[in-house]
Amino acid sequence: FIKMQELADYAAQGRGGKIIAEAADPAGEALFLMEEFQRRQRMQELGMSLDEVITLASIIQSEAATVDDMRGVSAVFHNRLESGSGLPYLQSDVTYFYYRDEIEPYVGSDEALDEAYHTSYDTYYKKGLPVGPVSNPGANAIEAALNPDMENHGKDYYFLADSSGKFYWAKTHDEHEANMAAAGVG
Repeated sequence: FIKMQELADYAAQGRGGKIIAEAADPAGEALFLMEEFQRRQRMQELGMSLDEVITLASIIQSEAATVDDMRGVSAVFHNRLESGSGLPYLQSDVTYFYYRDEIEPYVGSDEALDEAYHTSYDTYYKKGLPVGPVSNPGANAIEAALNPDMENHGKDYYFLADSSGKFYWAKTHDEHEANMAAAGVG
């Protein structure tokens, strides 16, 4: 294991390369490199590529506003993505809205092209993640994609938010329908 001081010393000697343009200080550069290493290590543990993490984070960014809710949403999506979950569709509204608002208006009347995009982004029709991001995720959403709240939501497969932004979590479809009624949604 490389200690933080060793990384700082290495960077201070100018051997840090051009990974970070003009870092403010060697210790800051070393910290950044260590955090990046930890993120890459976590991606490997999750079996996800950088593109997949960014795509998942983009959905999380659009679904939730707070860090806690982002981590809960991430847990639900990780549960659904897990092999054998029985719920391979993320069923995220934001992926449908992305298709409807950002792609469909530009496809025109080409039905084959429309179908190709629809089945590539809309997670009500596509199993797993869409083919690419649906928004620009922030750092909190990326961290949530890498670190879902499995302690509190490790068995949840559904979530929804009411008009005030309050989240409801459910393990089963029946619980989800009860949450929909309680939240006045659907």
